Amino acid sequence: MVQSNVETPPWLRGIDAAAFAGVDAALLHTVRAAYESPGRFYHTWQHIEACLEQFRLTTFDNPRAVLLALLFHDGIYVAGRKDNEAKSAELAHRVIGESSAVSQAEQAEIAQMILSTASHHAVGTPTSDAKKMLDIDLSILGADWPTYQAYARDVRREFCPQVVSEFKFC
Repeated sequence: MVQSNVETPPWLRGIDAAAFAGVDAALLHTVRAAYESPGRFYHTWQHIEACLEQFRLTTFDNPRAVLLALLFHDGIYVAGRKDNEAKSAELAHRVIGESSAVSQAEQAEIAQMILSTASHHAVGTPTSDAKKMLDIDLSILGADWPTYQAYARDVRREFCPQVVSEFKFC
């Protein structure tokens, strides 16, 4: 568990400790390391840090579920794959199950939020937390022009030419 004798990572500073209560430091290390896979230019830890900035400005019914869903939602990412979200949900389930005191019901809620990022439409009867999580993930679309341009450039770098040609991407 992240305890007082364990230093809070800088990226969690300013977030109420209740949002990561019962979460082991190993989980935080594992999720951070997941974003180091090759071929990422936008779906990097910087994207998660931007999401955390939005998280800090938002209130939630279950902040821990939203925080964990945000942390893991792009944990597995290979441009062009259709199963990134399912694999990210599986990673979250495994790591959260091993390194936290999060209940099975909350793990299911986290997985559902992660899976909803595949279409960016909340599935079923979404909670307000699920809707807010999706808004946070998509907040780049409302960013200032230079930030948005960097996003578009980096997504293009993830896809071209590894997945599609420049022509098809356009």
